Amino acid sequence: MTKLTELTISSYSKPVRDKATKTFGVMFNPSDYTLSYAASYDDTSTAGSGSRQQIYRSTDSSSLNLKLVFDNGPPGDLPIKALVGFGSGRSKVLSIPDRVDEFRKLSIEMKGELHQPSYLKIQWGEMIYDCRLTSLSVNYTHFDRKGVALRAVLNCTFIHDDFVPYLNAKENKQSPDLTHFHGVIAGDSLPAITEEMYGDPRYYLQLAKWNRLDNFRKLQPGQQLQCPPLDQLLLKSTVGRGVV
Repeated sequence: MTKLTELTISSYSKPVRDKATKTFGVMFNPSDYTLSYAASYDDTSTAGSGSRQQIYRSTDSSSLNLKLVFDNGPPGDLPIKALVGFGSGRSKVLSIPDRVDEFRKLSIEMKGELHQPSYLKIQWGEMIYDCRLTSLSVNYTHFDRKGVALRAVLNCTFIHDDFVPYLNAKENKQSPDLTHFHGVIAGDSLPAITEEMYGDPRYYLQLAKWNRLDNFRKLQPGQQLQCPPLDQLLLKSTVGRGVV
């Protein structure tokens, strides 16, 4: 008999997603999921004109809508993972509110060392989806005599999140005419960021000026850096866009 493949959601402290900090196995595999794709266009219509030309701007990140069910039904019907939760070794049944809280902490709560929620990877069969959780709504149903929920349905929306070097390799281009944004993580340095974005660490002073950094040696995790096309970066830096 073929073993049932379990959907898992793993959290990571780095966008490269090379070592999971925690892995969450769902109580029940979803019956379906929805992947959505979209592209953005600029409307070039003019006043008084009935015709419109749409100029392509970008392809947006895909999104994944997933419904997860947590259910503390009769003990004989519980999956074994309902008794422990996150491999902690606990022998008692976790309450549904506690289980939801653990999932929330893993997926969307800001982590102190990152100054942002964890990077996530969803795996189920052939699906591997690097992502971030953008919204979570919980519908609690079926309560015991004390008013504690016995069942929760979690409606989750994830947005696809490619690690920049992987994205460039996949698209086979560096998109030099587009402005990119880099989210600073612990251990980042400006020379390393310019190496990643422009292929040369020597542009770190120009990038510091562009972003008006007072001290480029003290980047803060969670800080967003704007990385313009290289020709714009070099042009603006010559006229003193900011102070280092």
